[in-house]
Amino acid sequence: MYKAPPRDISIDILKCIAAIMITNSHMDILYGDYSYLATGGAIGDALFFFCSGYTLFLGRDMDFFNWYKRRINRIYPTVFTWALIAAVFFDQRYDMPEILIKGGGWFVSCIMIYYVVLWFIRKFLKKHLKWVFFMAATITLLWYFVLGFGEKSGNNMYGWNYFKWCYYFLFMLLGSMMGLKRNLNKKTYPFFEGLYDKHIHIIPIFLKLLIC
Repeated sequence: MYKAPPRDISIDILKCIAAIMITNSHMDILYGDYSYLATGGAIGDALFFFCSGYTLFLGRDMDFFNWYKRRINRIYPTVFTWALIAAVFFDQRYDMPEILIKGGGWFVSCIMIYYVVLWFIRKFLKKHLKWVFFMAATITLLWYFVLGFGEKSGNNMYGWNYFKWCYYFLFMLLGSMMGLKRNLNKKTYPFFEGLYDKHIHIIPIFLKLLIC
């Protein structure tokens, strides 16, 4: 019988930090003259994608339909709840196609696409995650230096553009690698103790510094 891995409280802590940073980045109106304090959203997004990738590779293998259904059941109840709250209390209206496709913003549509890609990576390339990461990092760098222009293809981490979709995927992959490392070792240590693993976590940090 399949036994779920023990809950990693450090991932919950990271998710909490990410949620606080993302929320803070949208609070510029409340800060008034100190609106520059409303920052940290991009870092929060990166942390959230990392945590999502980390937990994805801890569960059991399953077919694509059940895999994606589980992801939908995790994401969309919250999306629908907040859409209802926004409509009732804040007079914000979203049509159903926008909620289903975008989830009210870029993050939901982005992560739902990541889930599709990661299922195939887990199914066929689980033993080659480092090469997948290297290829994704190469594509990201080429995009940054070669295609970094225009509103949609630009290399800005804020606003609506597709570069950040490619960039944040690195953090999803990094989390997957850490999660798989834990799974293979059959240990229950929090991911903080595994960050030394060949210092691969330094790569996206340097990319982050480069882009910022």
